[in-house]
Amino acid sequence: MNITKNAIMEDQSNISEVSVALAARSYTIYIGEHLTPQVIDYLKSQYAGKSLYILTDDIVCDLYAVALRAQLKQHGFEKCYLHAVPAGEKSKSVESYATCLSWLAANGARRDSLIIALGGGVVGDLAGFVAASYMRGIDFIQMPTTLLAQVDSSVGGKTAINIAEGKNLVGAFYQPKAVFCDSEVLKTLPEREMRAGYAEIYKYGLLWDAQFMAWLDDGHGAALLAHDQNDVHEAVKRCCEIKAEIVSEDEHEGGVRALLNLGHTFGHALEVLCAYDDRLRHGEAVAIGMCLAARFSVRLGLIAAYDAAHIEAHLKSVGLPTAYADITDAPAINVDDMLSVMAKDKKAHAKGINFIVLKALGTAFITAKYQEDDLKAVLQEFIG
Repeated sequence: MNITKNAIMEDQSNISEVSVALAARSYTIYIGEHLTPQVIDYLKSQYAGKSLYILTDDIVCDLYAVALRAQLKQHGFEKCYLHAVPAGEKSKSVESYATCLSWLAANGARRDSLIIALGGGVVGDLAGFVAASYMRGIDFIQMPTTLLAQVDSSVGGKTAINIAEGKNLVGAFYQPKAVFCDSEVLKTLPEREMRAGYAEIYKYGLLWDAQFMAWLDDGHGAALLAHDQNDVHEAVKRCCEIKAEIVSEDEHEGGVRALLNLGHTFGHALEVLCAYDDRLRHGEAVAIGMCLAARFSVRLGLIAAYDAAHIEAHLKSVGLPTAYADITDAPAINVDDMLSVMAKDKKAHAKGINFIVLKALGTAFITAKYQEDDLKAVLQEFIG
């Protein structure tokens, strides 16, 4: 399959469908408003008579999960169980993972059961890894309730939990059976969560599609953050199209899929150093990471300083952090702290750390060709 940088398509219906082509593991992403009837129809057609297990967090539980479970019971799914983990990155832990496995076993989950991941990226990553490993693999679907999860973590089958040494170091590539991106649920998101999701949206334009990036720059980014439903729908659809193209070409991140990590090596290190607490959300870390990647690209002579300034200015304009000083109560760290954590990143190899850098706005590539002094200089300037 050849990957092409498609222009933004006009929406032709209330529900858009994006296919992730992976042979026997292929599935469809459904994008629209009020998708619960479509979810129920899908479950009736694929899992009638089977047991369902809704994994969510304690915030989404009250907002949506209890009601979804009641509706599923009304439609004949008598064996429908619900488990909520504490909201936040700390639930992507070995302890939480073990609790979820025990919950499945205690409630009679079998190989023909289905897990429903109803929540943000934390719930999706955790539920996916639970599904991948329970009884050596059972089915799951994604019902992402945050903007970040809808455009990124719910698609592509990367599932994981964190350990103290690093983010997402334990996990599996395991594809969902379907993804349902309901823009209606985004209306209950706090502004900070919407902005965190926007960082991932901007990432897609920055690494892959200059036309999409320009569309965001031209006021559509601010409009979708204000819940303009047309712009939300368009942005989610375009991000899913890009990710579906990339994942279909490179499911296990052996090549082009690594581009999706733009800003993440820097960002993940900051999350670790902030102890995964509320000082820094994942999308915020990615925003800062993209700014660092842009500065690194300037240092390597790949893009102009005004390109990096353009990226930072746009992210600032939508309220995202772009500098170390933007992190509230930031921990006292130095360059060696950053380097030590980045060396444990999944993308590191025997010869050093791979970085995703820019050779133009809308075009990224992977490199391990850099001088450590250049990396240290960028980090030193960043930390101050």
